[in-house]
Order: sequence, then C-alpha cells, then structure tokens
Amino acid sequence: MLLGPGGDDAAIVRFSETCALAVGMESHNHPSYVEPYDGAPPGRGGIVRDILSMAPAPPIALMDPLYFGPLDSEKNRYLVEQIVAGIADYGNGIGGAGRPGANSSSIPPTPETRS
Repeated sequence: MLLGPGGDDAAIVRFSETCALAVGMESHNHPSYVEPYDGAPPGRGGIVRDILSMAPAPPIALMDPLYFGPLDSEKNRYLVEQIVAGIADYGNGIGGAGRPGANSSSIPPTPETRS
C-alpha cells in the first residue's frame, strides 16, 4: 500500500515494482433500494471521482460486485434489473471498461461473471 484510503475513500496500491493502482469502492445501498435506476449510478460516479482525485490517470476498469437476496423474490428481481440498467446507462455515458460482478449465490454464472 503506497497510500491508504483517506478523505477521498480511495487508496493507491503497489501492483508491481513499476505499476501502482488507485483503487476505490463505494456503497450506495439506501439510494439503490429507494430509487434503483437513479440511485445506483452515483455510486459509480463517486468511485470515478475518488480515483481521479488520487491519481493522474483515468480509470481503466470499473467492477460492480452486486449483492442481492434470492432471485425468487419479485422485489429482488426488480432491484437487480433496475440497478444494473442504471449502472450500465451511467457507465456508457462516462466511458471506461466495465467488469461484471455478481453475488454467485443469487445469479447463475455466465461467461462474463466466471472470470
């Protein structure tokens, strides 16, 4: 760890002798539950903001590890659909490669989520 998380909620981690990565994470649980489509995307925006404030380089990938309850619940299925759509639309607007993430106990694996 070159610089631990501080006021910007991001850290700079040594990846190798010649490479360091700025890493950030954010939870948007309450806004995502109340208004899933519009509540989740600012979480991604917050991560991008934090990374840009810690490092002089743009983000190279964005990962969305999402955790929901069982998908046999209609409410949980609605949350998954709306949150994923909101994050995707927001991500397309700001650019940057996205890496899928999922709760493996709730969402069946696909080729994209097995990596």
